Amino acid sequence: MVDWRPRVWIAHRIMRLLWPLLDPALKERRLWHSVHTGRPGRLHIAGTAVLNDTLLNTWSGHITVGDHAFLGYGAKLVAGTHDYRQLRQARIDAIVPEGYDITIGPGVWAGENVVVLGPCNVGHDAVLVAGAVVSKDVQPYAIMGGVPARKIGDVRFGLRQSRV
Repeated sequence: MVDWRPRVWIAHRIMRLLWPLLDPALKERRLWHSVHTGRPGRLHIAGTAVLNDTLLNTWSGHITVGDHAFLGYGAKLVAGTHDYRQLRQARIDAIVPEGYDITIGPGVWAGENVVVLGPCNVGHDAVLVAGAVVSKDVQPYAIMGGVPARKIGDVRFGLRQSRV
């Protein structure tokens, strides 16, 4: 019987060495397994933010992630869009260049598979429930859930006991 543990360990070490060379913007451990598409200068991530297996699309705007923000596995921050009025093949080249910025405030907690579509500002200390699709601004301390996301509570007062 073959012992695969040494081979897996070697493959893991090789990937840890090669990953920073593949995409310099994602070389930090806190962005491990995240994918960035778009213009590199449009990505601004605080040093204490944690992004797990996140898709970051900056084709049509800037993405800013604040201090101590945490994004769960499979989260998607999409600041990219196409001009839907273009026909078929032209649609591929019809990327809107500006205006779809996403700002994730400090202390935001986003669960697994959250999708944030720009333009959107998520206020500080907000919670985005797993699977939520956020396409509008989120107030600070709000608990947002559903498709499309709506306010279901407040961090300060509890779930379904918010003072709206």
